[in-house]
Amino acid sequence: MSDQPKTFELDATLPPLPVPTLQETCDRYLAGVELLLSADEFANTKENVEELLTPGGVGAKLQELLEVRAATSDNWLSGWWEKYAYLA
Repeated sequence: MSDQPKTFELDATLPPLPVPTLQETCDRYLAGVELLLSADEFANTKENVEELLTPGGVGAKLQELLEVRAATSDNWLSGWWEKYAYLA
């Protein structure tokens, strides 16, 4: 018999997946879409991202909800990842 652990056997020993800051998420998003958009489209997208980053705005509220989810679950991303990355 193998000494190799079974799939997912060690999951409970892993640290929780950190929640990126809203700024980090927005920076990554902009970097990812910049080459896909025209200059005008990117400028519009950047304005929308800046609006999302407004203190006390929608982005801050969504970030707070995400942090609550992370604090109350083993992995804040796994359910969404399975649903949208694999099933949708």
